[in-house]
Amino acid sequence: MKKICFKIFIFLLFFPVIVFSEENNQKEQEKIWKKSFITGLTISQISYNNWVKGGENAVSWDGSIDIMFEKDTEKLNWNTTGKFRFGQTKQEKLGIRKTVDKIDLSSVYTYKYKRGLNPFFGAALLTQFAKGYDYKKIPRLAKSDFADPIYLEQSTGAGFIFNSSFRTRIGIAVREIMANNYAYVGYTDD
Repeated sequence: MKKICFKIFIFLLFFPVIVFSEENNQKEQEKIWKKSFITGLTISQISYNNWVKGGENAVSWDGSIDIMFEKDTEKLNWNTTGKFRFGQTKQEKLGIRKTVDKIDLSSVYTYKYKRGLNPFFGAALLTQFAKGYDYKKIPRLAKSDFADPIYLEQSTGAGFIFNSSFRTRIGIAVREIMANNYAYVGYTDD
């Protein structure tokens, strides 16, 4: 059930990209769709030699990818974003540990009805890439993994655009949390 829900959810998030990327008129498509792809990589090292106050040598890295597809026409706005982050650190006396691990996808479809009332529907997915551990336990205890848990959220309501730099939305949302192997950690109630 979880795999089916996950596949349906991914399809719905990327449906606008699939449908509208097949348009025949390339110049028109470029006017309608705004696309953004931003990557980042940070590497840092700390090394102590003859340091009186102590400290541990460490090396860390993290990478990020941010994507955005937005279709903005006179009557609709469809915005799909993805934020992907992963990083690790290695301290002198400890093994390699994960520092950041995030997959965050969201999509919002807004119908531009009037300036003060723009109904919307949104969907979001949140999970991680790799296994997560509780290092306070010896030996370390696994407590999460890819799509375990997975957070799905659907929302609907109305958006308000006051000017080009200020807009807000109000609505209701439903959130499902699904866990398979790590339900015992407390992500879900069963």
